[in-house]
Amino acid sequence: MGYPRNSLNNYKLGGKPSGTRLIGLSEYFSVSPKYLMGIIDEPNDSSAINLFKTLTQEEKKEMFIICQKWLFLEYQIEL
Repeated sequence: MGYPRNSLNNYKLGGKPSGTRLIGLSEYFSVSPKYLMGIIDEPNDSSAINLFKTLTQEEKKEMFIICQKWLFLEYQIEL
């Protein structure tokens, strides 16, 4: 990745990387930045609940409508 060894050692000992380096490290190790920062315990926090929490109110409404349509189609219910 081209980072000096002392930088990586500093991160290992609790130093904080810049945002750019944090993203680079998370992509390199295929984990979320929040995992590297110690905010979450799972390396890849992609549960439906956590993804839903990241949506805007408008996106949540859109998702709700899509899910309703899927359920209605699944159970042959007329809208």
